[in-house]
Amino acid sequence: MFRLGALLAILAALPAQPQPAVSQTDPAAVRPRPSTSTTTAFFATPPASLGVPADFTAGPFFATDFLRAFRTGFGPSQTSVEPQPLITDPVAGTVFPLDLTNPKTIPTQNVNDPVILPPSFLVNSPTSQLPLTNLSTPGSIALRQEAFKEITEILNNTMKIFSSTCQQCISSLIVLKHIALTAPWEVPPLLIQICHFVDFDAFGSCEAEFMANSDGQISTQLLANADVTGQDGQWICARDVVGLRKSCPQPPPNNLTEILSDWFAKPKPANAVAPPPSRKPNLRVVHISDFHIDPRLRLTLSQSDRFIFLLQVIPLVQKRTAPTSYAAVRVSQGLSILSSRYLQLKCFSFSSTGKLLLPAPRFGAYECDTPWNLANAVMHAIGPLTGTATGQNNGGEGKQNTFTIFTGDLTSHDNDNQLSRSYVEYVESAVYSIFKAYLAGPVYAVLGNHDTWPQAFDAPHSIQPETLANQFQWNYDHVSELWKTEGWISADVAKVSKANYAGYSTITPFGLKIITLNTDFWYDDNYINTTNPDASGMLRFLTDELQHAEDAGQRVWILGHVLPGAHSYLLASLNLADSLPFPTGWDGTSALPNGPNLFYQIVDRFSPHVIANIFMGHIHDEVRYIYYADNATIIDNTTALTTTWVGGSVTPLSGLNSGFSMYEVDPVTFDVMEAYTWFADVNDFDTLDHQTKVGAATRETYGGGIDWPATAPLMRLASMLVTYIDSRSDLSPGMNTSATLVDTFTKNQGRQSALTELCTSDTCRRAKVCYLQSGSPPIAARCSRGFGSVQE
Repeated sequence: MFRLGALLAILAALPAQPQPAVSQTDPAAVRPRPSTSTTTAFFATPPASLGVPADFTAGPFFATDFLRAFRTGFGPSQTSVEPQPLITDPVAGTVFPLDLTNPKTIPTQNVNDPVILPPSFLVNSPTSQLPLTNLSTPGSIALRQEAFKEITEILNNTMKIFSSTCQQCISSLIVLKHIALTAPWEVPPLLIQICHFVDFDAFGSCEAEFMANSDGQISTQLLANADVTGQDGQWICARDVVGLRKSCPQPPPNNLTEILSDWFAKPKPANAVAPPPSRKPNLRVVHISDFHIDPRLRLTLSQSDRFIFLLQVIPLVQKRTAPTSYAAVRVSQGLSILSSRYLQLKCFSFSSTGKLLLPAPRFGAYECDTPWNLANAVMHAIGPLTGTATGQNNGGEGKQNTFTIFTGDLTSHDNDNQLSRSYVEYVESAVYSIFKAYLAGPVYAVLGNHDTWPQAFDAPHSIQPETLANQFQWNYDHVSELWKTEGWISADVAKVSKANYAGYSTITPFGLKIITLNTDFWYDDNYINTTNPDASGMLRFLTDELQHAEDAGQRVWILGHVLPGAHSYLLASLNLADSLPFPTGWDGTSALPNGPNLFYQIVDRFSPHVIANIFMGHIHDEVRYIYYADNATIIDNTTALTTTWVGGSVTPLSGLNSGFSMYEVDPVTFDVMEAYTWFADVNDFDTLDHQTKVGAATRETYGGGIDWPATAPLMRLASMLVTYIDSRSDLSPGMNTSATLVDTFTKNQGRQSALTELCTSDTCRRAKVCYLQSGSPPIAARCSRGFGSVQE
């Protein structure tokens, strides 16, 4: 059942004037007093003002009020296989084939989409080929083998001429760049050779990672265009992007003085304050993130599946304790992503000898993405639980006080060799169609790093030739047309979206301006140009739109996916964290720093009077962080500007409860006045399957002991709480209320998952407070690392 979770607010939007009941300078003035709440644990009945039920239970089978046609053998009442509804692409008007989503036909490589390689000096033209096309010649093969020999000598330091591993890595990149410019089709097999040579921790296998029709083509483009002897090369070697061993220190963030000297058209107004609350009836805004539907989930295993599991996974977990429940299934036990072809074995529980202990529940498990049954249940639950729709097809029609934001990631966590353009288009068509059917009002969506193929990459329009610059245009065109077809954006806005990497600016029916960004451009896989913080022009677009909003007196929400600061956490114990396309945490070390650093300056310039709130996703944890004036030089409640709300995921991966949020929003200032999260207890899915229930709200959970009016936005309350907690000398458990607040926050990061573990040290608790105060990698660098996520 979906439970209304005690929300993570320590944040929201900024009121114009501080309230007289609370001192703005003395942290002791906001010391929480004993709560008078009667809430037990983290659960409660929703407030009467919401007018919503306390819980929601979906039906035992896939509801057919919207999706009514199914593939033979994959019907809505099946329990041994996942339902396969017929999905039509609204843009193309065609029905997607079963082979695209049949769990028995998951491909091992993409044989349909073109491989895009940079131009070759030998042929002097862009190189685009079908995956099975072999462009190698005896001469190019000889060139590759000579390059491999040279790189192995460099990495082994055979000639004893290198004084550091960083020099060895950069020198190897020079050789690789020469091949990328001369015979680019030889780079993927060369990278596979190097991967095996250095025993690189590839995702699945060296072949799956670097074959031309997986990430090999992107790596080749990167090598051809990057300044490998400059900052690009430093980053590539620091992050071990192409398997040359992590060997260089990360470059410091660039100085933005020259850029900022002429970046803003006008100075910040002297009276730049947020507007006062309107005290009018609130809007209700639903926040969904990281849906990650997996239409290919297996609910049963064949003997061949088990044999593969025994060969590839069990040798890595022989010495680990066998799981006996879903709460015991953890990624660190080797049950998740060690075989790319059999990725979905993570959804089953095995003993260390390969005995199947637990099957995959129809509604998902902690190491699974979102199966169709869970997706269907979530969509039916959102409307009734938030009071925005009936939960039935077209049940949101006529609702005038609501809309939805979706902060990215639709597709499943599969390796690129298992995905394709058609698979991405299927997922986009499927999920946005059910959004349209069950949600009230318009949906404003952004692309996530998983919402394209190959995943996590986007090419700036400035890259040449045009073949490279436009290689993802198929996706920008498709989602923009979908959003227009569903009636969420106009034809003019869709035109801008197509030309702007699926980012756009639009005015909601309520007068709020929403600006969406494609944040893949600061994701840590894009190293083509690390010196220019805005190689795509996306942040220039944002700045211009914010200036227009300031001139017009508009309030703005900014939507994105990848947090400006993030840290890879997953499978750190297996040394796989830097090679996986999985979510990252929020402690500031995985996004490239220069773009987020510039973004921070933009937020500072246009807050709090223009930017009301920022919304992101990506990490699956539900967290918040605050932007402060002057690069957080002084951190207290008087310098707080605005808040980023990071939406928790629908997918339970990895070790989280499935959930969604709803904000009560001032209809004039567009500040968040209250926030709620609903979640399903995934640990009970094997017995409850499909049920949902509720819990406490943000203001009650974190502000019950502070004299802060119910009519004031949450953000100033949040900044005061963070200031107070940060001022405590001891955050040990049981020592003071501050430690309890941090522990509550931690529990709610995973939406009270059975797998969430609380901090066991003062360092951990202080790190989380520090993350709450850090909106960019340079600022987050002052925080202790390694405590950003509660995921397993």
